[in-house]
Amino acid sequence: MITFHNIRFKNFLSSGNNFTDIQLDKNSTTLIIGDNGAGKSTMLDALTFSLFGRPFRNINKNQLINSINERGAVVECEFSIGSKTFLVRRGIKPNIFDIIVNDQHLEQRANVRDFQEFLEKQILKLNYKSFTQIIVLGNSSFVPFMQLKSNDRRAIIEDLLDIQIFSIMNGLLKNYISDNKQVIENNLISKTMIENKIELKHSYIERLKQKTKKIIESNVTQIDQSQKEASILRTSIADTNKNIEACFKSINDNSDIETSLNKLTIYKQSIERNVNKEKNTINFFESNNDCPTCKQNIDHQFKHKEIQTKHNQIKKYEEGLEQLSVQIASYNDRISTIQQVQRIIQSDQSSIQQNNSSLNAI
Repeated sequence: MITFHNIRFKNFLSSGNNFTDIQLDKNSTTLIIGDNGAGKSTMLDALTFSLFGRPFRNINKNQLINSINERGAVVECEFSIGSKTFLVRRGIKPNIFDIIVNDQHLEQRANVRDFQEFLEKQILKLNYKSFTQIIVLGNSSFVPFMQLKSNDRRAIIEDLLDIQIFSIMNGLLKNYISDNKQVIENNLISKTMIENKIELKHSYIERLKQKTKKIIESNVTQIDQSQKEASILRTSIADTNKNIEACFKSINDNSDIETSLNKLTIYKQSIERNVNKEKNTINFFESNNDCPTCKQNIDHQFKHKEIQTKHNQIKKYEEGLEQLSVQIASYNDRISTIQQVQRIIQSDQSSIQQNNSSLNAI
């Protein structure tokens, strides 16, 4: 049983900044009377707000603060249950919610909503609806029990008799039935979908069989065609290899030709240097009458003889160069022919490579 001892509040509705303290256990029965606006309903609002965080009357929480001070609204309710004494303190601006049991503060380990649920279920053993229907009855907002909605009547009876477990069981059973109905409906839908899928699969398999038969026939035709193409490619590769072999035989003197050409080129360059040397000697005798080394006069007959000798030597060199040029031109013609054959070989080898790629693809 809950025994209320006192209720005190300040800056709450029309009350000022000093606490208004109302003793509720001074006598076995307490009657509070007064004119309209004297504060009777304020006490009910303060009692309800202290326990449930909401007023008894249908007004907003912010309207509970004194309109002049506009802050510091505090309500304290002291009561006892059995051997334990409780003090519940609530405030607005700043927000306060404390529960003191036998002068010991309860630690608020959860949020305000969970702390309020602890107060209602573990300490008061009743909720706001039951409190306003059984403990506090207001003339303006009271609704007779039989005029309440069925859910509200059930909640009050369950609070009084502590039989909420049956509503919980009933709710669980309804949820279980609803879940089973949903599972059955889902299973029926799944069954229909699976049957449709099976039918579609059978139809799809038949179409695949027909399509596969046509594909096999087409592939057999393509295989025959590919085998013919492969045979043609192998013949072409063999013929090209024979042609390449013949080409290599026709240019087997390539190395000898290049060696001989290099030798003739070097020999030609040597003769050309000798010709230049002889021409320089002729230029010397034609341009000088004295020896630059011994400073003696060069005999005219000696000069003429040496110049004539050098001209004869140059003539022999030029005849040799002419013969070498003819031979070198012959070798260059042969090398040009060899290069043409090599290009043919490269072309044939590229053709073989392409045919081999085609053959591998086939």
